[in-house]
Amino acid sequence: MEQLSARAPQLVNEGEAIIDALKQGENVTHISESLFPLFRPSVQPYMNSLLRQDPCSLLSQRKGKTLIVQGERDLQVTKEDALALYADNEKQVALRLVGSMNHVLVEVNDNLEDNLASYQNPSLAIHEELIDSIIEHT
Repeated sequence: MEQLSARAPQLVNEGEAIIDALKQGENVTHISESLFPLFRPSVQPYMNSLLRQDPCSLLSQRKGKTLIVQGERDLQVTKEDALALYADNEKQVALRLVGSMNHVLVEVNDNLEDNLASYQNPSLAIHEELIDSIIEHT
């Protein structure tokens, strides 16, 4: 809902109604064209399952090393989300913030249009700092 509020506030009410229905285990059939890519019928079972999860609780149950890598130019998951996940589990996890990485794990500048365009560009390489972080923590 944070993403919709920031980029398409006119869709927030519909988005909230869809999410509420999914949380109740219902399938939603009437979805506007604008929200169809997010809530199309094929992803609703996944969304329903996802909405019932508590990431902090799941991580606290995990045994072994865990690395949280967060791109600071991620348009979907915020730095604050990563920090909250880390704060609840800091004894068992490592956190690495990557300033120029976005949600699709590539390096981007601070231009929104360039960031969005990277989602459709399979030729972009995975961010080097992500690779280095994984290597360092294995």
